[in-house]
Amino acid sequence: MPVPHYEDKHSGRPYVTPHQLLSYRASEGRLIETPPPAVVFGWQSVLLDRVRSARTLREITGPAGAVLELCPEVGFARLPVGAPASAIVIEELAALGVKTIVGVGTAGGLSPDLEVGQAVVCSAAIRDEGTSHHYAPAGRWAVPDSELLSSLRAVASR
Repeated sequence: MPVPHYEDKHSGRPYVTPHQLLSYRASEGRLIETPPPAVVFGWQSVLLDRVRSARTLREITGPAGAVLELCPEVGFARLPVGAPASAIVIEELAALGVKTIVGVGTAGGLSPDLEVGQAVVCSAAIRDEGTSHHYAPAGRWAVPDSELLSSLRAVASR
């Protein structure tokens, strides 16, 4: 069965946009700080705790909690599990000016050539869920930006 199951499912307009939500929060007096333009995300709380314990960092209040400012250009944050919840946080951060995101996490591996703890850079993923179809034309594969992928491969091979 093709994905999405209903072809026009994702063609509608949103009722509430991230900009509207942020404006509403600001009208209630909630502090909204500007995060760095690039944010590295992790899904495991242990990653955020490890980054937080490595050195003193400025914590910026973000949509899903703290964004740790590693330097003025890069932050680190924890995303909620699940594509829809992660998309909400990423959209709100994008509305605040974040231009680049990179996800870092752990996963099981099927290749006998992989060792525990080995870094793997994902070059494609099967799109078998509903969230990604709101952001890109329907297709079997989700692929990262080619320039970002090349940069990540260069760093991971060091």
